[in-house]
Amino acid sequence: RLNSLVNYTTDGYTFLHTILAITETEGILLECNGIFEYVDTENIEPIPLTEEWLLKMGFKKLGSNVLRCGVIQYRTGLLKKGMTGYNSCFMFGVKPIYHIKHVHQLQNLYFALTNEELTIKL
Repeated sequence: RLNSLVNYTTDGYTFLHTILAITETEGILLECNGIFEYVDTENIEPIPLTEEWLLKMGFKKLGSNVLRCGVIQYRTGLLKKGMTGYNSCFMFGVKPIYHIKHVHQLQNLYFALTNEELTIKL
């Protein structure tokens, strides 16, 4: 989705980029520090979602296992139905949302739920 953050690797170096456009003919338009470039998808990787990224995205710690940003809450130590063991998950109200493992997935979810971009402080 446009405005999603991704890692782009070129010449052995990885840089954080924002997706500005997706076209069939020219590829994906990325922006990094005011530099714009069309690239193929082969060197684009998702950014793993970590607590550090959650804090950069405005999540606030509410306790040792809970972070919240607006309508979304991140909880660790919840038992997922049908599984043995504990997982981390995002919560929208009382509904758990699993399988969010990358920054762009959370950006997309937040936009879908709020119709606003998730602000990220780098």
